[in-house]
Amino acid sequence: MKTPACLLLVPCLLGACLENEEELEIGVDGSVRVALASEGDVDDLCDGYALPLDAAWLATSDDTRRWLAELGPDTGSAFVRQRAGELAWPAEPGQGPRASLSVERRFASVEELPRWHAPAEDPYRTAHLERETSLTVRELGGKRVYEFERVFHGFHEVDLDLDARLRLSEDVEKKLEAREPLTNEEKGDVVERAVSAHEDLAVDLARAALLGLYTRGAGELPVGAHAAVLEEVRAAARATVTPRRLRALLELLQDEGAGRDESAGRALDELESEWRAALRGALAAALERAALPAESQNAVLYALEWQFTAGDQADDLGDESFALAVTLPGTIVGGNFTECDGARARWRFEGKELKEHDVVLRAVSVLDGAAPRAGHQK
Repeated sequence: MKTPACLLLVPCLLGACLENEEELEIGVDGSVRVALASEGDVDDLCDGYALPLDAAWLATSDDTRRWLAELGPDTGSAFVRQRAGELAWPAEPGQGPRASLSVERRFASVEELPRWHAPAEDPYRTAHLERETSLTVRELGGKRVYEFERVFHGFHEVDLDLDARLRLSEDVEKKLEAREPLTNEEKGDVVERAVSAHEDLAVDLARAALLGLYTRGAGELPVGAHAAVLEEVRAAARATVTPRRLRALLELLQDEGAGRDESAGRALDELESEWRAALRGALAAALERAALPAESQNAVLYALEWQFTAGDQADDLGDESFALAVTLPGTIVGGNFTECDGARARWRFEGKELKEHDVVLRAVSVLDGAAPRAGHQK
């Protein structure tokens, strides 16, 4: 989750895109060779587990081998984010350092494919992009039919979109995009809406985190205390994201002076960090005052961090691209692919699609004259 993008409008501050490619080659017996590749800015490659790099995967590029030697099998921890920035990677003039990571591995069946690229020991693993793959094989009239499906699970249940909460007028949005000066009245309206958006989002995050107490927990928090916790969270957000602070930030973003973008970036990072810290602190303190058992308090705070992680992941994926190629036995006869060449189907989609819904990719192939086989794979 980021500070409202309409306040950003600083290209160098926006995350550069990653190009993610997957290739699956499925054998007649249902076994599969998997090749994964991600190319882009190093900052993006080390934030969000673009690729799995554990020992079971074979590195297939020089950048990957260097990454493993100097950073280790890690594409998402705080350690690797800090360490990667200290290394010299190739960069175009005026651009950030870039790298191309790629790995491959063989599996006995698609059922064994990892659902997450984040390692099992990451406590927020399930907040990252989930991929679910299935393959059904049927014998039909002397033919073997392979039904392939890959689901990229979206982040539609994690609503951290501050832009949507602002509801700025079309004229103001155009001015911000063009970096044209705003009137004092327009500035006041943007600031007021941004303050309210941060408060409302903080409350919604806290409410979602508390929900588990009633749906999975023992419901120890009384309804009256529930409302009091949310009000404390709102007050903390209001005290952190103030009109004065946002107006100063807006002025900085519209300033034409040298170094504006860098200064704005630091100010935005500081604002977001303090807003999150205020939300964490207020929620923890309110739960303590409500005398909840420690286990329940930890469950709520974990749920809050899970939402932050999922929100960041959804935001990061927004400007990424995805490509998947699948080779199936026989001839592909149907599916929702972007293009197809005999036994090979290809799909392409943009990461922003995952903010609203799942992306489901399907293909069906037919292998003539296949020897009968027992059972099927799913």
